Amino acid sequence: MRILIAQASAAAKGGAENYAAALRHVLINDGHAVGTIDVRGHTPPGGKRSRLPLAITGRALWNWAQVCRALPKIALDYDRVILAYGEGPPLPVPTLTLRHSPTLFATDARLLACVGARPTGVRRAYIQLCRRVAGPIAGPHQTTTLCNTRWTAQICADVAGFPSDGILYPKVDRPTAPLNMRKPYRVLILGRIVPNKRIEEAIAVCETLHLQGFPIEVEVLGRADSRYARRLVAQLSRKAHVRVTPNANGATRARALAEARFGLHMFRGEHFGIAVAEMILHGVTPLVFDDGGICELVTTPQLRFRDTREAASKLAALCLRPDRADRMLTDLQRGAALNAAVNFDENALHVLRDWLDEGWVRHAAQ
Repeated sequence: MRILIAQASAAAKGGAENYAAALRHVLINDGHAVGTIDVRGHTPPGGKRSRLPLAITGRALWNWAQVCRALPKIALDYDRVILAYGEGPPLPVPTLTLRHSPTLFATDARLLACVGARPTGVRRAYIQLCRRVAGPIAGPHQTTTLCNTRWTAQICADVAGFPSDGILYPKVDRPTAPLNMRKPYRVLILGRIVPNKRIEEAIAVCETLHLQGFPIEVEVLGRADSRYARRLVAQLSRKAHVRVTPNANGATRARALAEARFGLHMFRGEHFGIAVAEMILHGVTPLVFDDGGICELVTTPQLRFRDTREAASKLAALCLRPDRADRMLTDLQRGAALNAAVNFDENALHVLRDWLDEGWVRHAAQ
């Protein structure tokens, strides 16, 4: 079949973009002809990219809105479309919508909190503008919906009123030969350097332990592609016990995961947490905020916190009893969500084949 995968901007190279790339790989290996579209243009199977009309790159939702506007016409050349970034327009062919967050175009305060945004007037105005650019959005019966975690699916059902047809956890690669050069007090902060990751709070937690006499070392690894990120990197580089490596390569990332003993992830309500999944697989015991789909990875309550004071207390407890940290990490490595993510290719192939068959029946009946 000819299948089109749509996303906001492949160049962003975040979790949603990696998810789309993994799906594309699975579909091509299954014998399908796969095209792609994002704000920079449309690339048909085996063809050259052509630009979208009047598209102007910008922030993620703005990019996605422009893709949504262009999709109905381009979809006519395909048998199926995958909306790999989130909800989008009703299309003339069977459609699969992947929801990495409960919704993109809502202005409800609770739903905004799910994407780490504040319910300000400016934010709401921006979303409303993007919604007008995107045009009509498909309803529950016009698309098959997959969510990236059970938490996302529950919020979709409870708040957005949009039921999910299934769960497909994001792809995480299992290390073939994980290194082990653990430094007993090394704490790793891993992920894109953006405000909602709350890296300053993680540093404050580690500094609290320093004052208590723990010889904590901190390493911060992440993509730094904004003014905020560059400013924070400069600030942290002046701290004696903090090592910062922006835009690290694969070898540096592997070394950091091999040396860290603990991880700190301060994002409120992280939808999945690929960085945390990588930590667990590489032998790093993570502490995470107690909300969101990340709790499906970190199922042990002793490794979850609700504020910085609790995070500091639990990190101190782990430093004092590394044997308990080891036992909890072993339990996490056996977790259902983590193993589903590691087996992404097999799970995705099963789900996609079901959708390809059902999508044809559903569309024919309309």
